[in-house]
Amino acid sequence: MDITPRVTEGRVTIDSYGDWQFRAQGTQIKGNALVFPTSLVPWDLESGGEISVKTLQPFLDIADDLDIVLVGCGEQMQFLSQEIRHAFAARGVGIDPMDTGAACRTFNILAIEERRVAAALVAVG
Repeated sequence: MDITPRVTEGRVTIDSYGDWQFRAQGTQIKGNALVFPTSLVPWDLESGGEISVKTLQPFLDIADDLDIVLVGCGEQMQFLSQEIRHAFAARGVGIDPMDTGAACRTFNILAIEERRVAAALVAVG
């Protein structure tokens, strides 16, 4: 689905998602993706059920530079474990699970507002 927003200089916005891939600022990722404020990279995750503190560690590593992490869980929102919620709360970073489409749209809105946002996205067909 094409969701190209107004481009914000120096920041990633998601151009499209679906068909098991993501596109942002000329970068295309097949499969799951991690979206940082200035880059999009592959996320080695077998399924949405494997989301854990370990798989989200890249965001904890840069927690001082983030306010919120959106987790696109696939076709449907899934609850995140208490361990994940506590790990992010301890670093002062919000974490919000939702379906992948909502996460992509919300990421773009927050990026355009120049918020310190990142996203972990499970690919959808």
